Amino acid sequence: MTVTIKTLTPVSHGAFSDGIDLGNIQLFRRIPMIYNGEIYEVPVISGNAIRGKLRRLLARELVDRFELREELGKKFDKFYIAIANGGNLDKDMDVSINTEKIRELRSDFPMLSVLGSALYKFMMPGMCNIGYAYPRCKELGNGDIALADIVTEIGQTRHIDKTVADPGEAKPMPYTVEAIVPGAELEFNIYFAPQSTPIEIACINHGLKLMQTIGGKNGAGFGFIEISGAESDERYAEWLAADDTKQKLVAIAEAL
Repeated sequence: MTVTIKTLTPVSHGAFSDGIDLGNIQLFRRIPMIYNGEIYEVPVISGNAIRGKLRRLLARELVDRFELREELGKKFDKFYIAIANGGNLDKDMDVSINTEKIRELRSDFPMLSVLGSALYKFMMPGMCNIGYAYPRCKELGNGDIALADIVTEIGQTRHIDKTVADPGEAKPMPYTVEAIVPGAELEFNIYFAPQSTPIEIACINHGLKLMQTIGGKNGAGFGFIEISGAESDERYAEWLAADDTKQKLVAIAEAL
């Protein structure tokens, strides 16, 4: 399944820079690629960033639709970590796997099944893989725009709160953000396991239809996008509307 991202505003997706002094510039993530015998440093959006965005959008929709924060009380945090952040494993995780329990969980909770999670006592692998989003460009033979014209530098200023800072240090701090320009297009692929169910596939398509931003600095106007290539989400919409869906989610949360 191929999906296209069209940027509506500049998109920022920071490069890995731990321990590297880049001064006052935030670089866009790049990976080297070979095409027709030439190596190019290509700006990309990681599949993990796309997957994380889908997970949080789907999780927040469930929380708001079924008022789970109020319904679950003290159990909410553990449940939300499992569905929105990929979960966590306890030190005393189970050695044996209860396959019947996993089958039941997959059937009752398609979003968790397709994206997977570390459910404290055991791992539940997901049913899809999401690839990197690559730009359509001349260098890769899939577009008309040169790579050099896809990424630009945008000046920003960070202001220190003058009410709490030393007056002598309360000066604006200029910095630069590398970003993909508005109007650019990127493509990525989603691969589903052979045993994926129609409702799990529909769940991912539902998440794609919810996606309006990607990358960082959304509050400053970065990252607004338009998604095309999503397919039907009807089966997942039917699951959302079912009378017993909230009951199933509450039962799963209480069993964690």
